[in-house]
Amino acid sequence: MNVSERQKMETINTPYDDTFRTLLQDCPELVVPLINELFGTNYTGREVVVSNENEIFLRNPEGKKEKRVTDSNLTLISLKGISKR
Repeated sequence: MNVSERQKMETINTPYDDTFRTLLQDCPELVVPLINELFGTNYTGREVVVSNENEIFLRNPEGKKEKRVTDSNLTLISLKGISKR
């Protein structure tokens, strides 16, 4: 992927991206049932949803740092203190 293609991908927002970010911010209690439905998991709904930074830096194979922007980055923390990203 060349630089211009990567830049285009970084700036594209779909209605789905915007909707999920809104859900995460305004209705976090709905995130766990959605994750259960999408991934076939069985979280109870009592987990804490923590929003993390969506910008991360990775090293590419040449050793240079690259900025990666994700749509969403969250952690679920159970009542037992076990977290899952």
